Amino acid sequence: MAVKVLVVDDQKLIREGLALMLHGAEPEIILAGMAANGNEAVKFLAGTPVDVVLMDLRMPEMDGITATRTIIEQYPGTRVIALTTFDEDELIFGVLKAGAAGYLLKDIGKEEIITAIRQAMDGSAPISPKVAAKVIQRVARENEITKPQATSKENDGIPGTPKYTQPPLTDRALKNLSQQDWEILRLTAAGLSNTEIAHRLYVSRGTIKNHLSRIYERLGVSGRAEAAALFARKGSSESRDDS
Repeated sequence: MAVKVLVVDDQKLIREGLALMLHGAEPEIILAGMAANGNEAVKFLAGTPVDVVLMDLRMPEMDGITATRTIIEQYPGTRVIALTTFDEDELIFGVLKAGAAGYLLKDIGKEEIITAIRQAMDGSAPISPKVAAKVIQRVARENEITKPQATSKENDGIPGTPKYTQPPLTDRALKNLSQQDWEILRLTAAGLSNTEIAHRLYVSRGTIKNHLSRIYERLGVSGRAEAAALFARKGSSESRDDS
């Protein structure tokens, strides 16, 4: 199955270099076109549907985060992979929340980009290791901030004692996942693709995609990366036994 790829970068040298790298790299990967900013990318997709967009983030006219959000809203079947030099938190979490399927730094090589394109099409989330570490650290910090300050409602209203707060939705939802959803999330966090999980559980890839969509909604996360980070922080130490 052919995969059509759009390259979006405001630097001509990088844009054309990526295009040259993709051209003829693999028989099933087709360079659909190039765009110099997010605005051009959105206009391009209006006339030429593509499967994967390699998206730079800091660009004039329309930045990569805005473009990603627009593309995902208008063309939900398109997978967007952020490809940038920068690894600031606001860029990482901004584009992931906008719906990006992955986040890569530009210090990677040709084979890694080709692999990332395949992973995105397979439902995986290609993320550079340095960025993945930031995602996990961010989730850990957020969980620490929202950690209950008391363990009993008996403290409510008692002077000098912290007020009881409910545990975060993600914690409660994680524990309330079905056995099958839990296993799918565990395998996702372990880095398996949708196809690999489907083979492991003897179901279709479509079934896995449906389960993951439901899991993301229940956990209140934007996608694969945040779900995996949450499991790494909270779920990996838990056990499941619904028998």
